[in-house]
Amino acid sequence: MKPVVFEHEAEIEFYNSVAFYEERIPGLGAKFDSELQLAVSDIQKDPSWFGLIQGDQGIRKLVMQGFPFVLYFVDRPEEIWIVAVAHCSRKPGYWSDRPS
Repeated sequence: MKPVVFEHEAEIEFYNSVAFYEERIPGLGAKFDSELQLAVSDIQKDPSWFGLIQGDQGIRKLVMQGFPFVLYFVDRPEEIWIVAVAHCSRKPGYWSDRPS
């Protein structure tokens, strides 16, 4: 399987979300972390299974289970690059100026 690399801002989004959920309900941040790890594992198994949303840049998305988040990613030759860990209520496409 290809390694997964988080774009710096996506990594910050992930850590902030874990902290947010953990502050609200102890253990919920850990559950979010587990669900994200499962989502990343699914992407690693077959990245092409997830639909292209920006074909010209090769950006695909996975909607997480149990949390209102979408992982936007690019399947590169040597790695899977996570562009954003986006909350569904944020402004759509806020992350689209990030390099792919």
